[in-house]
Amino acid sequence: MGMDEDLELAVPPVFDNEVLFIYIDDAASAKVQVTDDILREARITIKRLTLSDAERVSYVRHALVVDDGEAQTIAIAEHRRMTFLSDDVAGQRLANGIGLQVTTTLDLIFEWAKHRSDADVRAACQRLRKRGRYSVPRWHHLADWYRERL
Repeated sequence: MGMDEDLELAVPPVFDNEVLFIYIDDAASAKVQVTDDILREARITIKRLTLSDAERVSYVRHALVVDDGEAQTIAIAEHRRMTFLSDDVAGQRLANGIGLQVTTTLDLIFEWAKHRSDADVRAACQRLRKRGRYSVPRWHHLADWYRERL
């Protein structure tokens, strides 16, 4: 999938219990809830999944190691041979341990940035840091690339 195409994210049942926000500026009180309308405008489609019986068994096993969101997502990715997208270190470790392909927010930004101007990439990275409260892990293979754009 190219980064200029719509993005479809497959999400586990626990996703519907999550409330997602983006921050308008540096003030903690200046935040907006991410709604389906905002996702649609960003060309992101959320595909809500249900767990099969086999995925439920794996979910329970994985929930001993990671939180429910990661556990459900890993179970789905494991059984459906999908890529696991997460910035959670414990989730990445578990997913790697069972042979899943793992990608992170920074991996997505890096791919998107390949065909963008330096100014656009810098602005996007700055918005990610401020509005998404994103902090790149020191160990990430793209950490220096990201920091250079801030």
